[in-house]
Amino acid sequence: MTTLCKVSTLLLTLASITSVDAKPAVNTTNSNLKSRSNVSFIVNGFPTTEKKFFARIGFTFNTKFCGGAIIDEFWVLTAARCVDQVNGQPYEWRHLTVEVGDFTSQVPETSKFRVSRVHIHPEFNVTTNSHDIALIELKRPVPNDRIKEMCTSTPEFGTLVATCGLGSTSRSSVAPASSLRELFFRETFISYSIPFNVGFCPDDQLCMEPVAKGGSICNLDEGGPLYKLHCGTRIPECILGIASYYIVSDNPEMNCRGDNTFASVPFHFRWISSIVASG
Repeated sequence: MTTLCKVSTLLLTLASITSVDAKPAVNTTNSNLKSRSNVSFIVNGFPTTEKKFFARIGFTFNTKFCGGAIIDEFWVLTAARCVDQVNGQPYEWRHLTVEVGDFTSQVPETSKFRVSRVHIHPEFNVTTNSHDIALIELKRPVPNDRIKEMCTSTPEFGTLVATCGLGSTSRSSVAPASSLRELFFRETFISYSIPFNVGFCPDDQLCMEPVAKGGSICNLDEGGPLYKLHCGTRIPECILGIASYYIVSDNPEMNCRGDNTFASVPFHFRWISSIVASG
């Protein structure tokens, strides 16, 4: 008996959306690939209830932030590009803070966690976007009810997955959302929309096509969790990926459209587990 929940007509009706328009594919090594810009989006997403395992990674020296996924009382997963200062060297712990909560109001000091160490995957490459994953170790534990286990295997194509973030809901605004928003995805190897044209997805990455037309992650949503959803309840089951990169167009109206790429948690499971165990 299978428990997989495929993206279906029911989901499309729920979202009141259609699939992404077919467009010429773009090579993933193209200079249009961006991981940093001046705007952030969960575009065409939906308001969602608090995802307790979602964390916001803040920086002491600017207003930039990234998402994160709480996988252990002392450990948070995020994108390597979020904490990479230069050439694989992480920012010093004193420059980072991890925040938890529903993010509908100012985060209290009790929900802010100081960082003790940062581990960037040793094979992270910002040029090729490979192994874009990192671990942040906290100085004190987060409550156990905020922990979400990692997926140990990649589900079948079409399985219902989602991501959440705090980015702007409009391409014309840089203001973050007042609360978390969620976006549905389906996995794809061969895509007829931006950004894939090689016909396959690297093993260390998950290439996801948004169900929503024009839906996308964008800058500042990097590091956020991709999670498998239970078929019947749509309750998050496990952390499947970490938001990595997307395509940005010179035309602002075309920013953050098409497919998105996430670092695969199942692929990196052994590395993650070894770091957590050594801590």
